[in-house]
Amino acid sequence: MTNSAMANEKEYTPISVRISESKRGKWEDYVEESDAESISHLVRIAVKHEIDGTVDEPQAPETGIASEQIAELVDGMDDLQRSLGDVQTRLSAIESEIDVADTMDIEDAIYTTLPVEGEQSEPTEEYHAWAMTAEDVAMRIARPEKVVAETLDRMEERGGQVRSVVGGPNGDDRWFFLRE
Repeated sequence: MTNSAMANEKEYTPISVRISESKRGKWEDYVEESDAESISHLVRIAVKHEIDGTVDEPQAPETGIASEQIAELVDGMDDLQRSLGDVQTRLSAIESEIDVADTMDIEDAIYTTLPVEGEQSEPTEEYHAWAMTAEDVAMRIARPEKVVAETLDRMEERGGQVRSVVGGPNGDDRWFFLRE
C-alpha cells in the first residue's frame, strides 16, 4: 500500500449496513429532498444527531435562512414600505406646491400681458382689434396655448377682472382686463 492510500484508510473506515431494497429506495428519495449529498452523508448526519441528542429536534437546512432572519427581513421590508409611503406622500405634496406655484406664475404673466379695457386708441366696442386670443397670450408668455386657455377660463370663472368676448374675423375668444 502507498503512503497516500494508508493515510486515506486511517481517515475513513468503511462500515457496511444491510437494509432492504425498499428502505434503500426511500433513503435515496430522501437524499434528493434533503441537504445530504449521499446516503453515506445522510447516515453520518443521522448518527451525529443521535449522538448529540438532537434527533427529535426539527432540523433546519444548513443553507436555509433561520426563522429569526426571516422575521428581520420581513420587518425590514415593512420599514421600507412605510418609508416609501412617506416619500410618496411628501412627493405628492411637493408636486401640488409646484402646480400651485406654476399656476400662480402663469396667472401673473397673464395679468402683465392682457390689455386693459379703455386703454386703447380703438373704440372699446371693437375688441377684436385690441383684445388678445389665448394663442396670442401663450406666445407672449411662452406657455402652451392649452394651459393658457384653461387658466384664462379659470380666471374669468372666479369673477375677477379677466373677461372674454367673441370677436374678430374668426370669431375667436378674446381676452382682456376690465377697467378698474
